[in-house]
Amino acid sequence: MQMSNSIPFTEKESDKLKNERNADFGCFLISLPIFLFLSGLFFWMVFSGILRGLILLIPFGFFFGYFIVKSFRSWRKVRFDLRTGSKQNVIAPVEGKRVKFERNKKSGKRYRLFFLRAGGFTVRVSNALYDEIKEGEFIEFQIAPHSEIVFSEPKKL
Repeated sequence: MQMSNSIPFTEKESDKLKNERNADFGCFLISLPIFLFLSGLFFWMVFSGILRGLILLIPFGFFFGYFIVKSFRSWRKVRFDLRTGSKQNVIAPVEGKRVKFERNKKSGKRYRLFFLRAGGFTVRVSNALYDEIKEGEFIEFQIAPHSEIVFSEPKKL
């Protein structure tokens, strides 16, 4: 049994989404000229017969192209959440658990992030909740349905 109902955003949540939307669009606007420059350079090299530079240019162009598409899609999802004006309160059973290992770039230390899958969403949780909950048990959290920004700490029911 899974429950989900819509709740209007509070002003603080709406501001959080607006900040996220502006950041995503800013990344898009910064990456776009770089990508267009690299594309122009690519075509100039192809037509000039300079093929050695293409070996370095293609990965950079792919990276910036991917970054542009990703930031634009993220911006659109946040914008759509703002237009609908509501978040979902999800009460659902845990479908899966996952641990992700990351490294702090400054100190070089490794740390773990804990995630639960419930109601079709993957949410980050504390180590304590991750250890306490088992698959099939219910959790509750509030989330923006399209951008999947979590507004409340998931809790066990």
